[in-house]
Amino acid sequence: MSKIVKWGLYFLVFLVVVSFIRGCFSQPESVELINSKQVSEQPTTSSANIQDNSQAVASEDLETANWVYDESVDEMRGESSYFATNASLNTVDLGFPYGTDISLNIILRSDPKNGNDIMFIADRGQLFCSYRDCSIAAKFDDGDVQTYEASEAEAGSSEVLFLSNNVSSFAKKIHQSSRLMIEVNFYDHGAEQFKFDVSGLEWSRF
Repeated sequence: MSKIVKWGLYFLVFLVVVSFIRGCFSQPESVELINSKQVSEQPTTSSANIQDNSQAVASEDLETANWVYDESVDEMRGESSYFATNASLNTVDLGFPYGTDISLNIILRSDPKNGNDIMFIADRGQLFCSYRDCSIAAKFDDGDVQTYEASEAEAGSSEVLFLSNNVSSFAKKIHQSSRLMIEVNFYDHGAEQFKFDVSGLEWSRF
């Protein structure tokens, strides 16, 4: 074999090797460009989906979270107390020393010892109750404002008032209503009104 033929073969082998090396280095670059394109495009779609899903979850929570149900078990006696709690949609400012963002809770309680109760519990502050005037005002939907007698807690907690009478009637009106406004008096402050979404109550204990 002549030298010219040998050099020609060497040159062809060299070209093949160079082409192979270029192919190895150029392919990752194209793959990297494709991957970077996918990465840059994906978050737009996924973030939109996440936002839509979060909005759906939030709206679902607003529709179902107005009533919270709980059970307290007395293991010694084998008895249970049942509770349905609804927090006010708005908060109030009582000023010093109790502060802002104070809400009111309505609690329906069915207890084997104390019977059936409806309680109104403030986050902070002292609900005013005297022997001359211990009451709350209530308005169901667009009905008339009605006054109900209340009483203090036996334990002396100033944040709690109990409905004194018409407990079953009050609970029945909650079942039949979607909105409820409660007005209570705070010691050394005056009356404050709280709004409730009372729709969807699942309670048949009284």
